[in-house]
Amino acid sequence: MKLVTNAGKSCLKVCKTNPIMTTIVVVFVIVVIALSIYGDQIGAYKETNNPQPNSNASTVPQTVQLVQASERQAQVQVEEGFTNEIQSPDELVPKDSNKKTVALFYANWCRYCTRFKPHFETAMAELNGNSNLNLVKVDHDKFDGLSGQYDVKGFPTVVVISSDGTFEHLDCPRDGDFLDCVRKI
Repeated sequence: MKLVTNAGKSCLKVCKTNPIMTTIVVVFVIVVIALSIYGDQIGAYKETNNPQPNSNASTVPQTVQLVQASERQAQVQVEEGFTNEIQSPDELVPKDSNKKTVALFYANWCRYCTRFKPHFETAMAELNGNSNLNLVKVDHDKFDGLSGQYDVKGFPTVVVISSDGTFEHLDCPRDGDFLDCVRKI
């Protein structure tokens, strides 16, 4: 405690006599405060713009099945064999004029995508085949050109695509309320 007090007194003496040192100390304090407040957002920016391959990523396709559903909540069971990921860019634009495609653009290295995927898969299991929506996933690493085409700037991004090719970004919560939001489309 005494060491900290002595260091503080020394800093104050230097800052009183040297305006450049005062400026450096003030900038340092501002940076420390900004990092403590916005640290998560900075990490998300780095993660989105500097992808790191995930060596632990599973290459096994998975199936999502609805096990139990209630009005508010659905549980999802994951089984091997099914991904509902697009295999071709042509799959994004629906052929039927009454349908819309809800596409999740994600990257395997994105931790926010990993957190959001179960909520998207729950919606996919409940709504695919039972509504005018077709929910699909688009892996950015496989179809990076599509991200630019649909104005995807970060991950995860959910895009609603109409049969005429027009699209809009879906602004829904990225949690358990996602299903309710998608039902309103």
